[in-house]
Amino acid sequence: MTQLRDRPTVPLFNHPERFIPGWYWALPSRELACNQVKAITLLGRDLIVYRSADGTLGASDAYCPHWGTHLGEATLTPEGYLQCPLHHRQFQATGDCVQE
Repeated sequence: MTQLRDRPTVPLFNHPERFIPGWYWALPSRELACNQVKAITLLGRDLIVYRSADGTLGASDAYCPHWGTHLGEATLTPEGYLQCPLHHRQFQATGDCVQE
């Protein structure tokens, strides 16, 4: 018989195998300033969240659709597009390239 203390403990947070469909809290709004991009991991997936100059919030996959660069160091243009730190391509949150 397995003793309870012999079982590995598994944290219940941020494990995709324990995913339950619904809304998930990413971070407090106060932790994301205007014109800021922040890398997060949610349910085992790397994402970025950002707030444009006008206060609009967005979230996207953390990797550039062009060459897979991590966008945690991306900047936001005045128009609110994500600008890749490697090749400076600009993307909408949908992943569509708006300027090469």
